[in-house]
Amino acid sequence: GDGSAYRDLNPNLFDELKNSHADFHKTAGQIIEHIDNKNTKAADKLLSPTCHYVQISDKTIELIEQLEIISKDDKAA
Repeated sequence: GDGSAYRDLNPNLFDELKNSHADFHKTAGQIIEHIDNKNTKAADKLLSPTCHYVQISDKTIELIEQLEIISKDDKAA
């Protein structure tokens, strides 16, 4: 679903995750656009280990994990 069931657990974290996830998809779209336009250097630059795509991917995963921990703690309480 859209994850709204998690919103009440931590609205700020949920909103940060929502924004990070959107940024992840926006950046992925830019990479695809570069590849479609045969601009592999620009795509490679966005995919390098220190660039935005990897950073936003890692951040999104971290936020999902944080929200999962909160959800498990909430269910255990």
